[in-house]
Amino acid sequence: MGNTGCSPCARHTKLILVVEEADIIELEKRYWALQSQSKSGRVDLDTLRPLISPPLPVDLVQGLFNAFDENKDSHIDLKEMACGLSACCRGPKAERLKFCFKIFDSDRDGLLSRNEVEEMCKSLLSVRRESRVNQEIDLEDVESLDPVAIAGDILASHDEDKDGFITAEEFQVWAVKNSLPDEFSKLLFQVKAVKWPISCRLLSS
Repeated sequence: MGNTGCSPCARHTKLILVVEEADIIELEKRYWALQSQSKSGRVDLDTLRPLISPPLPVDLVQGLFNAFDENKDSHIDLKEMACGLSACCRGPKAERLKFCFKIFDSDRDGLLSRNEVEEMCKSLLSVRRESRVNQEIDLEDVESLDPVAIAGDILASHDEDKDGFITAEEFQVWAVKNSLPDEFSKLLFQVKAVKWPISCRLLSS
């Protein structure tokens, strides 16, 4: 058995992967191949963007990149890639929700402001709309939803200290009880499964 060596970001995800050495080697091969294709020589935003969008909406590409880029150095190293895939594909629901929270925390301060919550709701509704485009009744229901009103309800119900911000823990409480993030979670797994199939296979096993 081998270890991915992703303990630095495991402090954030509380996940340590133990997988077969052959799987680790395959993940490394895919990562280094991706890096070799990068104009900057690193897995940066420009390298990742065409791999994930579509299907990911373009306005969420930066957020997903930030969720991987734990040390905020504007590129994703191998450990960050392994731990990000783990949190998204293998982790329990709580860990997957923490990863989602990071995507919507655009200023990376560990809190969601009212504007960030509103933008999150717009994105989640957009993903739900796209996933139900052939379901006329459900689609009508989605079209009738107001992201600003939903954001207001989230803040009113889950901003425990009434400071105008949603913490990661408050976000998780809301997300566990609400179906709105479900399609987005499925979309994230779809992105990883299509673009990193072996990574998701080994991280989901």
